[in-house]
Amino acid sequence: MQLLLGSLSAIFVLLMQETNGEIPGCDFYDTVDISAGEKLTNGSYLFEGLLIPVCLWSEYDYKLLPGGSKESVGRHVRGCVCKLRTCIRFCCLENHKTLNGVCHGDMTMDEINKIDPYVNVTFSNGTVAKKHFKEDLILQYDLPKPCENEMHYIDHEMLFNDFTLFENGTFLLHFGNIFIEKREYCLQHVKTLGDDFRIMPHFCPLFVEESKIWETLAMIISLISILLTISVYYFLKKAQNVLDKCFICCMVCLFLYHLISFLNFWNLSTDLCSLAG
Repeated sequence: MQLLLGSLSAIFVLLMQETNGEIPGCDFYDTVDISAGEKLTNGSYLFEGLLIPVCLWSEYDYKLLPGGSKESVGRHVRGCVCKLRTCIRFCCLENHKTLNGVCHGDMTMDEINKIDPYVNVTFSNGTVAKKHFKEDLILQYDLPKPCENEMHYIDHEMLFNDFTLFENGTFLLHFGNIFIEKREYCLQHVKTLGDDFRIMPHFCPLFVEESKIWETLAMIISLISILLTISVYYFLKKAQNVLDKCFICCMVCLFLYHLISFLNFWNLSTDLCSLAG
């Protein structure tokens, strides 16, 4: 009886997939074209060593375009693979690169060999693991770009460009503490000054809240004012008594307080937590 009910449930799910053309509870950005995978006798798919059950695949007859509109294409099988393994979304086709934020042709074999293949992924428990982008992750090449215009990219080795890539695809830009969803960014190979290639995040221009800009400006003015006050008292010969020196110490502490507040406001004090304390 249980076997019969299980079989009927599987048939029902298959019929629903054929009718709806979408995987229930799965965002399109969590799907991958698994048409090249092997379909097993129980209805599951085997794709890149990953077993995808019947409830996590379906046939689609469209693709998404930038802006969220749909375009009709030939029917193909997509699996909700990102629910089972961490995915990373690329901006361009496989073995392509970007030049000034625009997809730019196929990479040569020499360029492919120069790619740094590792990406740091942060898991829900806070641990960070270095993952090989082809061996350990699922790659998505057929999702729409975040925007139709030229995209911006950041190099994490540059100042203020630190970021975190989470296992669910969410991206955190440390400067400004800005969280970016999967549909709002993509990754792609970029040639660096050292003539090698690194995987860098690309996204549309980000707009920081106006109130945050004014708060930042006020903090900077305060820091400059305190620094000028310290300089005047330090170099003024008449202000060298014990009371003046105590005042200078007080202003130095106030300067450090405002400096740490400024770094914390833009989420830049993460690596200096103990020192800041």
